[in-house]
Parts: sequence; structure tokens; C-alpha cells
Amino acid sequence: MRMFIKLLNIISTVIFIGMFALMVFFAPMVIGYKPAVILTGSMEPTFPVNSVVYYKKADFSEITIGEAIIYQKSNALITHRVVEKNQEQGYVITKGDANNTEDSYEVAAEEVRGRVDFMVPYVGYGALLIQNRYIFIMLISILVLNIALNKLFEENTEEEIINKDTKNGGILNE
Repeated sequence: MRMFIKLLNIISTVIFIGMFALMVFFAPMVIGYKPAVILTGSMEPTFPVNSVVYYKKADFSEITIGEAIIYQKSNALITHRVVEKNQEQGYVITKGDANNTEDSYEVAAEEVRGRVDFMVPYVGYGALLIQNRYIFIMLISILVLNIALNKLFEENTEEEIINKDTKNGGILNE
């Protein structure tokens, strides 16, 4: 039982560290940044898969060639670099850093969600994990179980000490 509790303590520590990392993940949102997880390798090595990029809304006129932007096509957010811009017609052409060719479509000004300002590598793994409610519930359950077992074990240990103390006439021989 003690080994199980030690293992549970280790797992809980890892979960707490992960929760702290996720707090760091969400902190930039307080000052207006939005996070997006990089799901493909099209922007490597600049933005590795499962990194989180933070972007802010930018006026289309402020977007320049060479900047990484976030835009929406269908239901997907895409992070690519601007390689060509047509201000008059209101579109940009983009390309992933790892791709050999430009994207085959124009990105309209209305589709641009913002300009990427910074990135945190590999934090996206945790963000994607907690989006699954079953995994989130499992992690919280592990933490609650750990707290309950530690409390129970702590009470049993105190009870054992009191019993030993009473049997020895008030003298502990440990």
C-alpha cells in the first residue's frame, strides 16, 4: 500500500507540474493574446509540431511580407508565413516554412485572424490532452484519490503511533 501511495504521489506531482505549465499556457490570454496549437510540420523548424503560438488581431494593412500569420480556412486555423501581399485586392499568399511551394490559394483579409508574436515549444501536448474531457476527469480523479489516500494513510500512521505509545506505557521505543 505504501508503494502504491508513493507512486500516486509521483503521478500527482507530474500532474501538478503539468497544471502549472498550462497556467503558463493561458497567462498571455490575460493581455489579449490567443493561443493556437501547431498540429502539422509545415512550419518546422520555426514552429515545431505541438508548439503553441500566440497571436493578436492585426489590421490587414499592418501585415507585412515575411511575417507568420494565423488565418482560418474552413474550420481550421492555419499558421503560415506571408510571401506575397496584395493590399488593393485584400489578400495574401502564404507558404509553410517547411513546404517547397506557396499555398495554392489566396488568403482574404477577412480570413486573417492575426499575426504570430511568439511561441512556446511543445506545450500543445498538454493543451490537447485536457481538451479530452475523459482524460481531464481521469487526471482530476487521480489527484483526488491521492489526497484521500494520503489523508487516510496519515490518520492510520498517527493512530499506530498512539497505540504503540499506549502499549509501552507512554514511552516510545522507536
